[in-house]
Amino acid sequence: MILSRVHREMCFAAACLVLMSSNSDAARRQRFVVTASLERTARDSYVLNVALATQDNQPVTMYEADLPWGSAQSMTLIAITTDRPGSVLERELLVDDPSPRRVTLTSGHPLRGSINLSDGFRQFNESAEKGELVLFWSYRARPLTPLGDEQHAGWLLVPKR
Repeated sequence: MILSRVHREMCFAAACLVLMSSNSDAARRQRFVVTASLERTARDSYVLNVALATQDNQPVTMYEADLPWGSAQSMTLIAITTDRPGSVLERELLVDDPSPRRVTLTSGHPLRGSINLSDGFRQFNESAEKGELVLFWSYRARPLTPLGDEQHAGWLLVPKR
């Protein structure tokens, strides 16, 4: 059976919740810390502020495009309305040309960036005026060192404006 786009995204959102609630040893030994918060700008749009830090004693190098805000495909975002449960906002992935530039993370010095949610979701502001939204996010840290990839996920409630 082929799942519709909405069903696939709802399954992904459910998987994010399962990953976040996991209390396994692997979840406790993660090398990276990813934090996300919402900010409402002066122009009444929303920005997702993201910080990425390493807990390793050794510096970690990765491509700048692989940072959560580095390219349109770096972080998976799903926005769902709460006034009509299950209504997923359409995301438009903008064309970008990721740079091969590298960045290095060191312990105690997180890198920070932001994602304008109105750029990726055409109906984001309009939907936030009508009711609350739930924003699910997922990010896979991809270091160039042999540490291996590491998945992170979470969700944020976007209050009605």
